[in-house]
Amino acid sequence: MTALVDRVVRPALVASGVPGEAVGLVRAEEREGAVALCSAPDLVPLVILRGSGPTTAELARHAAQHGVHVLAHAEGGGVLYVDRSADRAKATFLIDAGLDRLGVCNRLNLLLVHKAVAGWLPGIDEQLRQLGLTA
Repeated sequence: MTALVDRVVRPALVASGVPGEAVGLVRAEEREGAVALCSAPDLVPLVILRGSGPTTAELARHAAQHGVHVLAHAEGGGVLYVDRSADRAKATFLIDAGLDRLGVCNRLNLLLVHKAVAGWLPGIDEQLRQLGLTA
C-alpha cells in the first residue's frame, strides 16, 4: 500500500494539479494513528480502513461516533472511480476484471462514477446485469 500511495496516487494527484498530500497513509502498525484519524472530521473528510475484520469494525464504529466518513474493507474489496477523462473501454475492462471472482480481496465492491460520464450508466448497468449484479 505504501508503494501505491507514494509511486502512483500522489504523483497522479500532482500531475492533475492536486497537492500530493491530499491523500495520506498511516505508516505505523499501531492503532493510535488510525484512532486519531477517525476522530477528526474537520481535518479528515474520508478514512479508508483496511485490516482485520474486528479491528476495522471497531474503527468504523469509532469514526461513526465522531462523524468521520469511512470506507471499511475488513475482508478485502476494491473501489473503482471512473473519472470524466476515463477511457470507456478501459473502464469496462476494469469492471469486468474486478467482478470475475467471488471472495477475493481485490473484488470490486464500490463503483464510483463522475457525473460527467453518468451517460455511461446504462451501459454499466447492462454490464453489471450480465455479471448477475445490480447497480
